[in-house]
Amino acid sequence: MHAQRLYDALAQICPGVIRGHGHLWLANRPQSIHRWESAGEHLAIQTAGTWLPEQDGRAWQAASAERRTFAALLWHPYYGERRCELTFTGIDLDVPSLHERLNSCLLTDSELALGIERWRLSDDPFAEALGADPPSH
Repeated sequence: MHAQRLYDALAQICPGVIRGHGHLWLANRPQSIHRWESAGEHLAIQTAGTWLPEQDGRAWQAASAERRTFAALLWHPYYGERRCELTFTGIDLDVPSLHERLNSCLLTDSELALGIERWRLSDDPFAEALGADPPSH
């Protein structure tokens, strides 16, 4: 997800959501997994570890068997296990509009084509809350 677009869209995403959880891949923090936890008006997006790197056998061995299996099942040749998975619960949620708002936060094809090193250079509205991104692998 494009961090600035997500940040700008939060006011439109959160109304009506009673509970939300899941994880995010923010393009400007490509190695970090970010956990989304929301309840009522409270929203926390926090760093929750790193995505498994393709060529690092030590990182894979350190991960649980469940994590390794799940990562292998979802593995993409370019993106690895990176993905966004969010679940929202609410009353009378307009699901198509929520999908549209979230999809508008994704990188465009032209932004994806720029690659990880360019993604890292984009603005980081979550910098204060998330701190520094871990070093790249």
